[in-house]
Order: sequence, then structure tokens, then C-alpha cells
Amino acid sequence: PITYRLTGQKAPEGVVGTAEFTGNRLRTLSVTAGVRTGAGIVVGKTSATQMVNRYRTAGFTATGRYDETFQGTFITVKRGARQVLGGFAEKGRVTILGIPHVSVCE
Repeated sequence: PITYRLTGQKAPEGVVGTAEFTGNRLRTLSVTAGVRTGAGIVVGKTSATQMVNRYRTAGFTATGRYDETFQGTFITVKRGARQVLGGFAEKGRVTILGIPHVSVCE
């Protein structure tokens, strides 16, 4: 995969993240600052529990699972069987949002 950082003159101000392409197709978009989801999730402010609850309330299937290896909670948001959003939380706060998932090597 080829990974690009969201920087430069045309990048949205305050957004920090990466876009990953495989075979000339966008595969994942990960952000660590500067965005708010439609459910009001803000990186660095929203807790993992709040993210799970907000997406469940919005009609999605959402789960959070703590991983000892990564010392954080992986959040999975699905519509039907398809994952549409992922998150990772450290020390209780969401630190990464990924569409459709968080890349493990972040």
C-alpha cells in the first residue's frame, strides 16, 4: 500500500491523518485530530464508551474491545455486516478514527 499524510496547502486546516491506497484505490482514511463525526465523536475528547453508545443509539452495531498488546480499546462500528468506522482509544479517549477501520500499524 501507498500511504499519504494529509498535509499541504490544500489539506483542511487542523486535520491530521493519513490516506492509504492499494492498486490506485483508497482503502483507509485515518485521522488523529481535527475532525468530528456525524455522531459527534471528536478525537481526543470522546471516550470509547461514548463512541459505542452514540453509534448504537444511531442504529449501528458498535462494540469496544480492550487489547492488552496495544494497551487500548479497539472500537468497531458496523452497518449490517459491513464495518463502516473504526476507532482506537488510549487511556479512555478516542485517539484514532479510521474509515472503514483503524490500521494496526498506526
